[in-house]
Amino acid sequence: HLLDLMAGECNRLGRYLHNVLDFGRIEQDAKRYDIRETDLRPVVADVVEIVKWAVADPDLELKVDLAAGPVRVEADPDAVRQALLNLVDNAVKYGAGKKRVAVSLAATEDGAEIAVSDNGIGIAAGDRDRLFRAFYRTPEAVRHDAKGVGLGLMIVKHVMDAHGGAVAVESEPGRGTTFTLKFPGRRSS
Repeated sequence: HLLDLMAGECNRLGRYLHNVLDFGRIEQDAKRYDIRETDLRPVVADVVEIVKWAVADPDLELKVDLAAGPVRVEADPDAVRQALLNLVDNAVKYGAGKKRVAVSLAATEDGAEIAVSDNGIGIAAGDRDRLFRAFYRTPEAVRHDAKGVGLGLMIVKHVMDAHGGAVAVESEPGRGTTFTLKFPGRRSS
């Protein structure tokens, strides 16, 4: 059990360090992406497996709903993995009581969407415009969990901007949050 806890903390520290280094690259306009045809299904499945292994929390219910077949888009699989890990990590961190996190992947008419939903503390409407700024954390988030520096969502937005996509937020304080990563369809050559 202790080894599992230590491994989980090492993974979290690794993600934190990766975010800090990426923030530096983004600030210097030196962050590059390897965008290529990518099936999002194994990327999302990998993230779910990482979270299941790293978060040994009996109060966590992690639901997954993956498209039946491949969901192909033009993407950097490592960057998508990092963005998704940031979202799922936040969903777990800001969960309340019996934590419920749902991750879904669906092909859409014009691309693909990955959604991460939780039953956590939620985000007030007045804070949503600032969520994607570097080092911003809502007052409620700081009260709930003092750990974190406020880089994860900024990196998520940067990843989606680099992919020509978007990130949408739906939330209600005290009732949870859903972040949706929206990818455009594959470009024809």
